[in-house]
Amino acid sequence: MQISRNVKYFLFFAFLFVAALQAQGQDKPHRYYLDKDLRFTSKDSSIFTGMGWEENGHIKLRCFNNINKTFCFLAYCTDTTLAVFDGLFQSYFPNSDVENEGNYVNGKVDGNWKRWNHLKDLTDSTIYDHGAELMYAKMNYYDNRQFESVVIDDSKKGKLYTTYFNRAGEVIYNDSVAIAPGPDSIFIK
Repeated sequence: MQISRNVKYFLFFAFLFVAALQAQGQDKPHRYYLDKDLRFTSKDSSIFTGMGWEENGHIKLRCFNNINKTFCFLAYCTDTTLAVFDGLFQSYFPNSDVENEGNYVNGKVDGNWKRWNHLKDLTDSTIYDHGAELMYAKMNYYDNRQFESVVIDDSKKGKLYTTYFNRAGEVIYNDSVAIAPGPDSIFIK
């Protein structure tokens, strides 16, 4: 019995189709229902619904707010338990602009973490070394989006830098002071 050329093509493409379906089935995302503290909960009491895919030995977690159905954050975790964040973390405003961004290394904040306001102005920037804060910067803006003030707390050097600007963006005050680190330190603004 001889198989026609059309039948051979049909069988070849049918085989490819079945192989593609099997491969797609392996990429089926994990579904998570999470409470406000990102702990597992039932679907009915969840605040967030997460979808997780395996990617480069991690779980890439995309979470959505159940109330307004918006994408709210992206995180990478070491496994399907979501117990340890490890890699990029981004949270989003309801309009999908990035609100926060930074990295975790084995569950600890690490490197430069940034926060933006709804106008896309950088408002906070903190540098961490495996969970320890090294430097923090806070930026405030006038309604014309010019800097009002920039305050930098350099914990490593024990210095506090403060700069104030007028509405035109010109520096009107600039100072630095030594700060004494410690749990009993009191700062007055």
